[in-house]
Parts: sequence; structure tokens; C-alpha cells
Amino acid sequence: MVCSGNDMKTTDPDDIILLGLKGHVTALHRNSGKKLWSTALPRGFFADDFVSLVSDSTRVYAYGWGKLFCLELSSGKILWTNDLPGLGSGLGMLCVPNGESSPDIATMKAKLDAESSFQYSPGPHAGQI
Repeated sequence: MVCSGNDMKTTDPDDIILLGLKGHVTALHRNSGKKLWSTALPRGFFADDFVSLVSDSTRVYAYGWGKLFCLELSSGKILWTNDLPGLGSGLGMLCVPNGESSPDIATMKAKLDAESSFQYSPGPHAGQI
């Protein structure tokens, strides 16, 4: 975990944006883009780079490699881990009641629909050398 000189206790949760990427959870200040903290998640057997995130006003929940992590929003400290025995691994979606989900189901559906409906169309010079 890396913390900046910023005192996170004075940062309003509404001023934080979270990024889950390459096995890390990183908190950035929404207006300046300054990194507030970054935490490397312990990797499991399946080392996929995708990290699903959802948060409330005090905690960040991250899913990756078949594990669920709970981090403190103010510091990035890992509070607990659940290996989710018997569930396996794969792309996971998180949601907090009365909150948002991650990844957003509508966005994921649109992406999958776009990928499945893609059709190759050769350009006007196809076959010409």
C-alpha cells in the first residue's frame, strides 16, 4: 500500500474516484487526479488483471482471482479477505444494496452485444495489392 502526503481523513468520499487495474486498487482525487493511495491485492492462482470495484462512504469492495477484498476507503488498508470457497473464479460483479454495481451490467451487456454483432466488412481495396 502506498499513501500520499494527503490526509485522507479530510477528503470527502464524494471527491474520490477508484480504479481497479492490474491487481491494484487505486484512489485518486476526483478534481486533481492526484493519487491518494494504491493497494496491491494478493493474487490468487488465476492471475487476471481485471478488478471489479464498488464502494460505500467508508469501504471499498474489490473482487479479483476468485477472492473478495474489503479495503478502508480512507487508507486502502485491507480489512478482510474472503476466498469464496466453492464459487470458483471468473468475471465477478459487485453491488451494494441501494447502490451501484461494478461492472455496470448495462455497460457490460452493451459491450458483449457489440462484440457478438461485429461483422467484418472488407474495405474498397480488399484483395488488391
